[in-house]
Amino acid sequence: MRKVFALVLVVCVVSVFLVSAFKVGGRMLRQGVLGVVRGEYLYAVNVPSGTVLKVMLLGNHSELRLTPEGVIYSTVVERPASVSVETIYLLDSVGKRGVGPPNEWIGDADLSPDGTRIAFLWLTLGEGRPAGVFLMDVNGGNIRRLTSTFDMDREPRWSPNGKYVAVTSQRNGSPQIVVANVATGEVSQLTQGDSSTSPSWSPDSSFIAYSRASGIWITDLQRNSRLVLSVANPQNISWSPYGNEIAYQHSVNSKEFIFLTDMFGASPRQVTVKGTLVGWMPWQ
Repeated sequence: MRKVFALVLVVCVVSVFLVSAFKVGGRMLRQGVLGVVRGEYLYAVNVPSGTVLKVMLLGNHSELRLTPEGVIYSTVVERPASVSVETIYLLDSVGKRGVGPPNEWIGDADLSPDGTRIAFLWLTLGEGRPAGVFLMDVNGGNIRRLTSTFDMDREPRWSPNGKYVAVTSQRNGSPQIVVANVATGEVSQLTQGDSSTSPSWSPDSSFIAYSRASGIWITDLQRNSRLVLSVANPQNISWSPYGNEIAYQHSVNSKEFIFLTDMFGASPRQVTVKGTLVGWMPWQ
């Protein structure tokens, strides 16, 4: 009960902190808050004001994702005989718990929009068996393969409508974005050419923004692509849940900062905070 209460308290405090609005062309648009990690802490950064709020202590973690249903991340766990494994943890209204096959190297997880399933990367599958992206229920059951390759698949990202999972895959050489249909298992390659990573869906599941060395690009599901913003090696692309802004991480004088643009390439605006961008706070 204490865990549940603590999470509810955090969500309530953050929700009050997050809700803000601004007017564009006579319309009121809500603007969320960015989640940023510094060290072992998760912070909330109010975009309009620049105010920073320390939300929670994460401890040792990697590959953290913020979702409407909770926080999901993975961490390396040391085992006897110097054998390490990576375990997925989910922090939601039920509390904090480990999920997935024990004593395996699993991670890079993302929680489905309805909070019922997890897409994750499973690496240790035995001799001659390919790694890939898998799906499982939040209780760790009903595990099934979504992608299969002897090369690296990573960064699984659920579409907001829950129908697709975008994945960064090196199955054809350089990293490219592929899209897997959750219902049918069909996988189609979305991008070609230069390396493409860090996929992030638009709120209506119609577009995917991603990173290339030349900048931030957008592609729709019919493979129509265009350059949104020319910036060198943007990282951690994250589309706002309201659709009006795209956040990204960029190095300035060897330090990582967070910037905002929109899907039409508006002049970047720096968010005055250092740290690792992990997405938009969805708890409204």
